Amino acid sequence: MGKPEGIVENYFVAQCARLGVFQTKIVSPGRRGMPDRVAVKNGVTVWVEMKAKDGHPSAQQKLRIKELTEHGAIAVFAYSKADIDQILHTYFSDEASASER
Repeated sequence: MGKPEGIVENYFVAQCARLGVFQTKIVSPGRRGMPDRVAVKNGVTVWVEMKAKDGHPSAQQKLRIKELTEHGAIAVFAYSKADIDQILHTYFSDEASASER
């Protein structure tokens, strides 16, 4: 993954491994625009769509994030390593309390 989006995704994978967060790539035939990755730890699941810093979500990606959040899921876009750090801290940090989630 030499593209800028791939740099963000590789960082996400590495940080999840460092924090003990299960993550996997998502492929959903017949349902375009699903987020790139899903991460799970301690009963918290977060769907993450990776974009390059100047990237723009497609209409399908926006729709899937909206559908997931309307069904109570946590689904977010990440445009940078800083975004990844914030997402992982917010949902998977040992310091994060249940009320922050």
